[in-house]
Amino acid sequence: YDANGNRTSFASPSELVTAAYDAEDRLIAYGDLTYTYTPAGELSSKTQGGAEALYRYDAFG
Repeated sequence: YDANGNRTSFASPSELVTAAYDAEDRLIAYGDLTYTYTPAGELSSKTQGGAEALYRYDAFG
């Protein structure tokens, strides 16, 4: 865990998965997954192995 209490790694029997967070404590990487956020802090995209999922929000969230 880091100084803010965020889990930074997970050890399974077969691998060690690491995690990274931005200055706002948002998850930006977990193993081979990466995440981006909008300026408002909403999840914008998730990428894994070259496949990207995009997230869009309307006025209601």
